[in-house]
Amino acid sequence: MESLKTALVANLGTTPEPILKALEVAVGDGNLILFLAYGKKIQDQEKPPVIMAEQINERAQQLDMTCLMYELDTPEEFQGAFEFYQRLMEAVGKNQPGRVVIDVTGGTKVMSAALVHAALTQKWGAEVIFEYVGGSRGPTGRVMEMELMRDDGIVTKERMKLVLEAIRQQEFARAVILAEYLPGHGNAGFLKSSVGVLWSWDNFHYDDTLKSLEAVATQAQTLIGDEQLGMLADTVLRLNKISSGIGSSLIILSQLKISGSTAMDQKLFEGWINILGDAIANARRRKNSDPVDCVLRCYRAAEIATQIAVLKLGVNVWRPNWDNLSKEKLEAYCNILHQAEPPFQVSLDAGIKLIETLTSPLPDIINQEIKKMETARNHSYLEHGYDKASSHTAQSLLTKIEKIIPALLVKVGIHDNVFEIADKLRIEA
Repeated sequence: MESLKTALVANLGTTPEPILKALEVAVGDGNLILFLAYGKKIQDQEKPPVIMAEQINERAQQLDMTCLMYELDTPEEFQGAFEFYQRLMEAVGKNQPGRVVIDVTGGTKVMSAALVHAALTQKWGAEVIFEYVGGSRGPTGRVMEMELMRDDGIVTKERMKLVLEAIRQQEFARAVILAEYLPGHGNAGFLKSSVGVLWSWDNFHYDDTLKSLEAVATQAQTLIGDEQLGMLADTVLRLNKISSGIGSSLIILSQLKISGSTAMDQKLFEGWINILGDAIANARRRKNSDPVDCVLRCYRAAEIATQIAVLKLGVNVWRPNWDNLSKEKLEAYCNILHQAEPPFQVSLDAGIKLIETLTSPLPDIINQEIKKMETARNHSYLEHGYDKASSHTAQSLLTKIEKIIPALLVKVGIHDNVFEIADKLRIEA
């Protein structure tokens, strides 16, 4: 396996020895580029930085390393230093390193602060490691025997914590943004890839999800039981287990919208029931973070259940062939709708009335709950009104669909517990 390209970014101080020591250690990294920053000579500085920089450059060449040198005009001025290191980091990023080592040993305190800030605000997708050359000091305060100390990937670890916390708060868009800073390999790479999958899944972008979920699931297998990523790995594997079935049913559903077929085979049914369960799980995730969206997704879940039930009764909701119904049933249906002709397509309300026409009336309590659900949806500011739903309203609708959806499905002989399916499709990290 080819070693990662490593970028060593170092500030030159009053002596070249610490950086020379860092180079000796960095030989083991392989595939190294040195980005050497130094300030202009300050007042009584004994040795000009540019001379020391050339010395370091010569040693780098002897070690078969590329050395790129950058001179800072204002080593003790914050604004200039911050702008300088941002440009330097852009140069680092263009080399697409897999690992960036930040040596904070030398330079002015302003240079060190600017270097650290610049390193922590990049979106390379590279592993960032900090190092410092120190050691025991003699009576004069100078280091007697140099020792290089590196962190153990603390930057990546802290960023991973932030990403996981965003997932736990169901804030997948924020998690995606934070994950841009993570390296694309190892455990961090798994987290980075998983976040993209979860965002697509949470937005019902199943097609995008299916393309990458299987690859992420392969790595998830190795992380089962992992203290930090075990729960996320379990989520990925649970979603992957049913993803292909959902994908297959979506293809069939697209064909039904064109063909007008009323065929309901087992493949379509199983995938469709999982889509229904996922709509419920999706609504649950938004109860507190976005109550209006929760209301809309509760409505959508009831609509999916209605579509399943209507197709089970032999009517295609997108291209209904009303000639398949008896004259008596069709007339009764139109009377219930208070229309002279049946609808061109079957909406939620029209679908529920069709189910009642072809089976038997729903209990009054269920129809009341349906009306309340429709009112909450229609009055929201994302539909026809201006209401801002509360978490209380969202929870109320989640409770209502626990009654509405089973009542609709039982009418056509479907007894699957879609709320157990929704539990299995929860997202945890």
